[in-house]
Amino acid sequence: MKQSSYLVREAMKLIFHFAAIAWHDKTMQGKAGQESDMLCHAVKVVSDTLDEMSKAERDM
Repeated sequence: MKQSSYLVREAMKLIFHFAAIAWHDKTMQGKAGQESDMLCHAVKVVSDTLDEMSKAERDM
């Protein structure tokens, strides 16, 4: 269980990292709009999921 949660956490970090790069590129081109709202939502989802996973691991 711990190994799978570790893999999920690492995958989420990679997804977030690439999303942030894409958002930064759009911002530099002056095209960020809906993408920035989507990125903010993605950050919240990833953060909440990582918090829940950490809490679940502590409770084990």
